[in-house]
Amino acid sequence: MNSSLTINKEIKMNIVYNDYFLGINFLNKSFFKIKYNIFNISEFCKIKNKTKLDLIFELIFLIPMILIRFICNKEGKTLFFDVESIRGIFFSLLKLRTKDNIIWLWNPILDRPYLRIFISIFKFIGFSIITFDRKDAEKYKIKFYNQIINSDVLPAKKKGKSNKLFFIGQDKGRYNFLKRVDILSCRNNNIFIFSEIDSKYSITKTIEYEQYIELLNESMFVIDLVQKNQSGLTIRVLEALFLNKKIITNNHDIINYAFYSKDRILIIDDDFHEKDLIEFISDDNKDIKIVNPDLLCKYELSVFLDKIEKGLINR
Repeated sequence: MNSSLTINKEIKMNIVYNDYFLGINFLNKSFFKIKYNIFNISEFCKIKNKTKLDLIFELIFLIPMILIRFICNKEGKTLFFDVESIRGIFFSLLKLRTKDNIIWLWNPILDRPYLRIFISIFKFIGFSIITFDRKDAEKYKIKFYNQIINSDVLPAKKKGKSNKLFFIGQDKGRYNFLKRVDILSCRNNNIFIFSEIDSKYSITKTIEYEQYIELLNESMFVIDLVQKNQSGLTIRVLEALFLNKKIITNNHDIINYAFYSKDRILIIDDDFHEKDLIEFISDDNKDIKIVNPDLLCKYELSVFLDKIEKGLINR
């Protein structure tokens, strides 16, 4: 008597990511390469999106994008990790053709008309769209998932920490605030701004992530400044939490997270009281309790990808 066995071959989830250095650092690990099919968007097409003309060119692919869903009939799942290009997703799906497609938005939507069109078209097509920003999720009726990090790329916590304050980033109107904080602290801080506005803070060359995270790790206080109307956590906050730093932030939504404590996090605005800042940073010798690992594990990239693969992000 003959019998036949049906063997279900496991279908790996596809991950398509852009050229943002954090995506490259986070996903370019052997564990993820073994578990998932990982592609850089440049393997399908070149993406610029630097000028208004580039964005207009993107919109040309609206109709083709709507039509391509009729050929996406393969079993499997594709996660577009921080890919905001209609054209890029179109050419990716010409090859991958998966039925189940998800977009992870790693930037706040704010006042970006293109991104609002982007969300509308992919919701219409039937994509699942996930953001790290709670307000954006509510406003645009998309799914929310907390900020993510790959803690494997972080160095070991430094035992002998200096009392420096740390910030590296674009100006975006932050200069006056950072200068005031720097002067009040009376310390030789690690504050660098990608701008030529002030030679004391100016930095023009790109810093490798390894150098950036080492500067953060040798500091005791991390300054976190979100853009207006952004509620989602920045990766800088997670880096600070995993490396056991104190945080100075203007993100008021941070109070809603389980890891929040007044001893660890100071929330201030542009018109902050000098006394609050001075008291917070003068307590630099007080030991900081390490955040409960059970609270931090939910922010791990591996947990996020596992939930995506299993379809467990339903909010």
